[in-house]
Amino acid sequence: MPTLKLGGRDLYLAQKQQNKEISSFKVKVEHAIGRVKIFHILKERYPCHKLFFDDLVFEFACGLHNFRLSARLIN
Repeated sequence: MPTLKLGGRDLYLAQKQQNKEISSFKVKVEHAIGRVKIFHILKERYPCHKLFFDDLVFEFACGLHNFRLSARLIN
């Protein structure tokens, strides 16, 4: 989590740098999750109630996304 300003005091330079690194990483993660959501199975409910199935579907969507990215790099 980013460091918050407390009591109106400014953050130290090291804290500002750490906040910048954390926020840039969070943006990358949020963009990746958004790209994975283009596979509509992640947007909708599905009737399977097995515990491992959610992770399996998400891993499959991530694999498809990575495959699309690698196919773009080849072409």
